[in-house]
Amino acid sequence: MSPAVTLIPVDDLSPLESIPCAAYLDVRLYPFVTPADAAVVGGSQVDENVRRELIDELVLLGQERASTVKQNLISQHGIEPGRLVICVNKYDREVKARPRVELVF
Repeated sequence: MSPAVTLIPVDDLSPLESIPCAAYLDVRLYPFVTPADAAVVGGSQVDENVRRELIDELVLLGQERASTVKQNLISQHGIEPGRLVICVNKYDREVKARPRVELVF
């Protein structure tokens, strides 16, 4: 059985309330950073050739985003911390890509 991928906006995790036994699920959190995030950490957007000096900052931004979602899952939805794993950031190069955290159950 392959894991289910559910896209839930970071600012609204209420769809989790409709998942039966959500508190007992093992969840992997995959933070995605995008070219638009480069503007947040470095002052200007970049294309596929992300400047090396921005990579550490983009990783940190993605990890902070995932940590925020994790804390919300713990405090608002009762999921045990040990069931939540923050995975390595992914970089979505699509121009219209949205920064996000994907949850894999």
